[in-house]
Amino acid sequence: MFLPLNKRMYWAAWQLTGNAQEAEDLVQEAYLKLWTKRDQLHDIENTGAYCITLLRRIYFDEKRRKRPEVDGSPPDAYEVADGDDTGHSIELRDESSQVMQLIDALPDRQRQIIILRDVDDLPYDEIETRTGMNAVNVRVLLSRARKMIRKQFKEILDYERK
Repeated sequence: MFLPLNKRMYWAAWQLTGNAQEAEDLVQEAYLKLWTKRDQLHDIENTGAYCITLLRRIYFDEKRRKRPEVDGSPPDAYEVADGDDTGHSIELRDESSQVMQLIDALPDRQRQIIILRDVDDLPYDEIETRTGMNAVNVRVLLSRARKMIRKQFKEILDYERK
């Protein structure tokens, strides 16, 4: 029931963490929790939403657990991540945010199709059913949306390099 949601869960985890390894760990932790509660999960209507909510809760619980205790005094030492990892993580998070903004700026149909296919990872026949469009229209709109995002993202990167 939950295994087909692997890509969607990974995408959501990556958006939260901005790091491939942490995202994989987060998805694995979520599947572990799902496995331990497998007998209680039969009544869930929207498994996708349940999994994303579970991922978010695990992520934020872990962040809270790692936060230093607040007692009014500054911590003795701050743990500083490797500069390359931190910079890369910030860069990936920024790029992801930019791509999501570009997706939000697409025309309605293109935005709907690209979200259903690339974010939600739905098969083409499911997209056809949800949108009422035929396969050719879905593929054309998806191609145009991807092409527009690639073009605009390239322009952003070229501008930032100047």
